[in-house]
Amino acid sequence: GYTEAMFPIGSNRKKQYQNPSPQKNEAKIPKFLNEQDLQKLKDYKTEIHQEEKARDIWLLSYYLGGCNMVDLVEFKEENINKDSQSLSWYRMKNQFKRSQTVSTVSLTDEAKRLIEKYKGKNYLLNFHDHSENKENTADNLRRFVNKNYLKRIAEKTNMKQSLNFQMARHTCFSNLLRNGGTFSEIMEVSG
Repeated sequence: GYTEAMFPIGSNRKKQYQNPSPQKNEAKIPKFLNEQDLQKLKDYKTEIHQEEKARDIWLLSYYLGGCNMVDLVEFKEENINKDSQSLSWYRMKNQFKRSQTVSTVSLTDEAKRLIEKYKGKNYLLNFHDHSENKENTADNLRRFVNKNYLKRIAEKTNMKQSLNFQMARHTCFSNLLRNGGTFSEIMEVSG
């Protein structure tokens, strides 16, 4: 009942219908922090303001259900449900396409503290206020966070692997699963 044209997986005609294999060592690279490395990041005493901001943004993404940078910069006050102490939003899968389901995550004390620390005027967080390019705040912030600060923090704290922003999302879901979270709960958080 299906034609071959319905399964365009590979990048060229010969390999078009083969499942893509991992690039180089991709399958062996950890994409999340273990509990010890996560605690090192939380406990790390920053030496400069940029490191503090990079660490806080990573942790904010982690506490808010692994939200992407494009989601983080667009949150507004109305995303917070004060009655249920939760944050809800439609996750942006890329710059133009958003998810069809709502992501909802409980606001922990740590998340509330970081939100209060970076409180903004028009947006929930003040990242637009300090962005060089207002049209592309998410990319500016991602470059800032991934620049050198996270890598430097990982080296200074002797983490087992390097650190980047995307790992916040994977760490959030891995920890939810480790602590007894169900797949339906993870799907609700992840959008």
